[in-house]
Amino acid sequence: MARLHAFGCSHTFGQGITKQDWPPDMLSKTINPSKYSWAAKLAKSINFELINHAVPGSSNHGILNQVKKATDPNFPHVEFINREPLPQLKANSGDIAAILFTYYNRSIYYTNDGSCDQILTPDPNIFTNWTKKSKSFFKLFGEHHVEQISLYDIEHTYLYLKNMNIPFIAMFIHPISSTHKSSVIKQMVLDADYPIHNIVYKEFRHKQRFGSDGDHWSTLIHIEIAKLAEQKIQPLITAL
Repeated sequence: MARLHAFGCSHTFGQGITKQDWPPDMLSKTINPSKYSWAAKLAKSINFELINHAVPGSSNHGILNQVKKATDPNFPHVEFINREPLPQLKANSGDIAAILFTYYNRSIYYTNDGSCDQILTPDPNIFTNWTKKSKSFFKLFGEHHVEQISLYDIEHTYLYLKNMNIPFIAMFIHPISSTHKSSVIKQMVLDADYPIHNIVYKEFRHKQRFGSDGDHWSTLIHIEIAKLAEQKIQPLITAL
C-alpha cells in the first residue's frame, strides 16, 4: 500500500480532539497520533497507509527537522515526546508527504543533549512555566525576526523535498506574510496557500471549532481540512 507521510504540530498530530487524544501523563509514555486527525481522515479517503510524523508544539523549524529525520534516519533530531521509530519517507517509492505548517511566531530550542526542551511563543496563555524564557527570547530576537526565520524554514522544507524528488502538498494555518518576497515562497502561495485559519474562523461558529480540550480543533475542522487536502493531493496520486 502507498504511504502518506504527515508533518506538522499538534493540529496534525490530532491533539485534544477527544479526551483520549491527550493523556495527562503524555511525557511519561509513548503516545500515538489521533485516529480522528485530518491526516488520518485523508489517508483513509485516498486509501494510503498513514505515517504521522507530527509532534505537538512543533515550530516550522521543528517541522523541517521532522522532514529531514523522515528522509535520513541518521539526522540528529530528538523531540520531547516518546515516539516509536517511524518508517522512512523515500523518493520514487509511491510515498507522498502532506505538511500543515504551523504558527510563524513559534520557535523552539534544544538542550545540550539535542532534545527539544521548550516551546517559545509570545502567546501569554501557553504553559506558565515557559513564560519567563519565552519573554526573554522574544525580547532578544523580536517577534518579526522569528516570523521571518519561520518563513525561511518553510522555504527550506519546500526546496528540500523538491530536491529529494518527493511529491508533497503544503497547507498553512495562517496566510504567508506579504513581507517575505522570495520567489520560492511566492510559488508556494500559488501552489498551496489557502490558510486553515479561514476554514476555522469563517466557516464555523465558536462552539464548533474546538475539541474536548477547548483549545485544539474539533472533528468538524479536521474533516474540512482533509477535504481540502484531498483536492490538493489527487493530482499527485494521478501522476504516480
